Amino acid sequence: MKIKAAFLFLILTSFSIVFGQTKIFKVSNQTFIIKNKKVNNEWESKDDARELYIKANGKEKLVLTYYAYKDEGGDCNNLFWDEERLKVQGNKIIITTQHFQKRMDPITEWEKKTFTVSKNGEVELTAHLFKKLGSHEWKEDEEWYKQ
Repeated sequence: MKIKAAFLFLILTSFSIVFGQTKIFKVSNQTFIIKNKKVNNEWESKDDARELYIKANGKEKLVLTYYAYKDEGGDCNNLFWDEERLKVQGNKIIITTQHFQKRMDPITEWEKKTFTVSKNGEVELTAHLFKKLGSHEWKEDEEWYKQ
């Protein structure tokens, strides 16, 4: 009987790892939920979207959407795609985007958006930084890439 229970537990755990569609975490004593979605795009492929919700008064409110993978299409010479990751540092939620391309056109390679979460549940964009290919320095204004 113990072997059957252990086997059943292993199967259920595997399903939750493979098919788990939500992640719950807290920032500034606020509960956030990430829901995974496959989204059709204009390039006839699917993007891996992540919807971030805040839970308050028993209801979920969409805060923002970011993409684990987003097909950005291309032109006659190049293809573009993005990958985004979310991390929490103290009272901040940070979304880091890496912009990829098949060839090496002069595009922004990294983008970082920092959202500050207040104790009453307000989520505010407090920084939006950019980093070009090969640089170690984050800049506030993407315009400097055009120099």
